[in-house]
Amino acid sequence: MHPWHDVPIGPGAPEEVQALIEIPKGSKVKYELDKGTGLIRVDRILYSSVMYPANYGFIPQSLGDDGDPLDVLVLMQEPVSPLSIVRARPIGIMTMLDQGQKDEKILCVHLDDPEYRVYGNIDEEAVEAIRDAMGSYRERFGAGR
Repeated sequence: MHPWHDVPIGPGAPEEVQALIEIPKGSKVKYELDKGTGLIRVDRILYSSVMYPANYGFIPQSLGDDGDPLDVLVLMQEPVSPLSIVRARPIGIMTMLDQGQKDEKILCVHLDDPEYRVYGNIDEEAVEAIRDAMGSYRERFGAGR
């Protein structure tokens, strides 16, 4: 079973989706889905105080403008292991630049997290904090999935 192609997007899409997590919240390890095998590989270890601000992954059976699955940041209290599937509700989109190209990240809340499941949207201050964390990573280590 391939995580991108064979895991369903979820029966309630687009209001509720399944998100496949590649990188846990707070991680200094950048994992990446190997498109050929469907396994997770370690891309690099971060050498600074930069950590992922939320669980980071993708929406299975989706395709972004960059030819990769749609990127997703899932807000929840705890980090989860790579290749975990979580039920999520999209609440916004954060647009960044990746080598001069628009790179959108779908912001979601975990539907089974009692603290976050009640969120219906995200305020601009929280988006900026996430954007700053992701931007710091890109400035120090280069862009890319």
